[in-house]
Amino acid sequence: MVIITDGEDHEGNALEISSEAAKKGININLIGIGSPNGSPIPSSERGSNFMTDNDGKVVVTRLNEQMGMDVARSGEGVYVRADNTNNAVRAIGTQLDELEKANTSSLMYSEYDEKFYIFAWIILVLLFVEILIFDKKNPLFKGIKVFD
Repeated sequence: MVIITDGEDHEGNALEISSEAAKKGININLIGIGSPNGSPIPSSERGSNFMTDNDGKVVVTRLNEQMGMDVARSGEGVYVRADNTNNAVRAIGTQLDELEKANTSSLMYSEYDEKFYIFAWIILVLLFVEILIFDKKNPLFKGIKVFD
């Protein structure tokens, strides 16, 4: 799982959830985005440049890198801080490539050996013997010629 976050834990149980996910085989990888000093959140609404709260104050978000590292560590993944380079993409890509190789190397194949043909030959021989007995030994059907 790849999560893009500023690292703020609003629920208070992010570490517990990431460790539970790791126990179930889900790796938690985090990409930290934002500034540790804090910055306003851009708004998509017309007429306003930044997001505001109910009181009209500009909402400021701060990157909590320590929380991001802790969540990634407990989720058995990696934490990378996003910047203007492709370092975060490369680091997450490397992590995912390792997971893919691990999954494909553990595939198992089963080879089946079919035994039905032995029974088919036995039944075929018995059928042929039954036809010969039918033609020669049965007094009720002596007049019937199967092969003539």
